Amino acid sequence: MEITKIFNFEGSHVVRNCTSHRCSHSVHGHSYKVELTLSGVQLDHAGMLVDFGLLKGPIKQFIDAFDHCHVMCQHDDEEYREFFKKHNDRWIEIPFNPSAECLAILFHYCIQYIINSTKFANG
Repeated sequence: MEITKIFNFEGSHVVRNCTSHRCSHSVHGHSYKVELTLSGVQLDHAGMLVDFGLLKGPIKQFIDAFDHCHVMCQHDDEEYREFFKKHNDRWIEIPFNPSAECLAILFHYCIQYIINSTKFANG
């Protein structure tokens, strides 16, 4: 059995070294969608695979950290990074190029860590 919860957020980035000159040299934004699919073979004592209320805690908070945020690579030009840090309240600096694929890997590992750290008390 599988269940899916969809989270949405708005964010911006520059993807260095990609084919498109616009994407590799200009700050631009996207409407992102994170589809979290959980699977299992048995239901808990409430007849659920997982209580969606649990997904509204740390997982939602993690994803919300990216909402209306500029994501940049720590290897980008220092002047560029300092500009965003000085003129924006919401920014995240990561150690890799912020492509959609790399962000998906980051989300996978962080969400998996949150799930593994969650105590499920309903059987």
